[in-house]
Amino acid sequence: MTMKSLIKFAIALPLTMAVVACGDSSKKDDDQKAAEVSEKSPTAEMKKPMTEEDYKMAQKKYLEDYALGDGVVKTESGLLYKVLSEGDASGASPAATDTVKAHYEGTLIDGTKFDSSYDRGEALEFPLNRVIPGWTEALQLMKPGDVFEVVIPSELGYGERGAGGAIPPHSTLKFKIELVDFQSAEDIAKKEAEAALAFQKEQQVFLDENAKKDGVMVTDTGLHYKMDVRNDDGHKVADGDVVTGHFSMKLLNGTVLSDTRQGGKPVDYPVDEVFPGWSEGAKLLKTGEKASLAIPASLAFGPQGYARGGIPGGAVILMELEIESRKTKAEVDAEEKAARAKQADFITDYQAKHSDAVKTESGLVYRVITAAEGNKPTENSTVKVHYAGRLIDGSEFDSSYKRGQPSEFGVTQVIKGWTEGLQLMSVGSKFEFVIPSDLGYGDHGSGSGSIPPGATLVFEVELLEIK
Repeated sequence: MTMKSLIKFAIALPLTMAVVACGDSSKKDDDQKAAEVSEKSPTAEMKKPMTEEDYKMAQKKYLEDYALGDGVVKTESGLLYKVLSEGDASGASPAATDTVKAHYEGTLIDGTKFDSSYDRGEALEFPLNRVIPGWTEALQLMKPGDVFEVVIPSELGYGERGAGGAIPPHSTLKFKIELVDFQSAEDIAKKEAEAALAFQKEQQVFLDENAKKDGVMVTDTGLHYKMDVRNDDGHKVADGDVVTGHFSMKLLNGTVLSDTRQGGKPVDYPVDEVFPGWSEGAKLLKTGEKASLAIPASLAFGPQGYARGGIPGGAVILMELEIESRKTKAEVDAEEKAARAKQADFITDYQAKHSDAVKTESGLVYRVITAAEGNKPTENSTVKVHYAGRLIDGSEFDSSYKRGQPSEFGVTQVIKGWTEGLQLMSVGSKFEFVIPSDLGYGDHGSGSGSIPPGATLVFEVELLEIK
């Protein structure tokens, strides 16, 4: 179970202070005794730093004392609990494989609260076998409506590692847990199957009704399309073309999946590298034309859907597709060849212009702008850097300087040219890297549009720190 909290806490042993009344002692005796008490006071002891062993002993003492309380039950595993209130005594209890819904509040033994679903106003739902062992055991003892107080020894909780900054190592945890409801894996699977069947029926009903609408055509594959704008003078999109245009995608419930008009610029895409219904729809159009598509799941994301994109299995995709221009495969190949030659010429010219430029075996070119001595990062290092990156035409696509915030990352978590180049640097040095496409973003570019396919990149990099 994940505990989300930013609450800081102080650790202290439970303390008891005894008060002694003195009868006929003089003020001098009172003062002397007060001084003696002060020197030995629990407050003075509490100021001493607590060792790990002290902390573990405090947890053990708490468990021993709690076990003696009224109504407390200790299980064979060492879990402690007591019933605060009962729900339906005739109800069933969840199994470890079930999914439960519960409200809870968790504290350390000093009362520090580290998490609470009550504070968030929403019960948590989770598979019972995917939480700490103490929770898995305790909830199997409960019925819906039950409220338990549960004390979980460290070995049934987060153990010697703790959990982030909220739960220290070796911590005993105290929870108030209310079981709201639970479902078996079989019940969940049945409901999901019923929901999927209802969803597929809804999608098919839409297609059946859509096919009857004026202007809607259905191809042999099942693609629905309606021409919104025609252009008899346009050029027909063909196999292998790269088209430029706008498109939008959404689900039947209105959820927008993508809309290039929100970015303001049309996009380029190879017509044969998109999903089948999109590709087929594009090839029905000429430049300057626009159409509305209803694409069955069989021509889109299939029965499995695309969870990362928020697309359920069996979903019909609605598209608005507009083609502004197209390039043939031969034209695209010629442009790519010319672009690669231009990138290669840039590197050759750069080396000729800068006599201090060094080219490594991989093809990376670098210059030392500011030299420094000392340790260099390795592949296992994390580094902090300032940098600015530009294309060979001088256009800047990224800069930590402009953001006013250095970047921090693992040496192997970046493009190959960076991984190699960073290991040549010492803290305090500044290099300029010229990174050929095969050590950068390759034939696909960055995906965001800021770095085109096949681009040579120029970076100014300042190494600030090695971790």
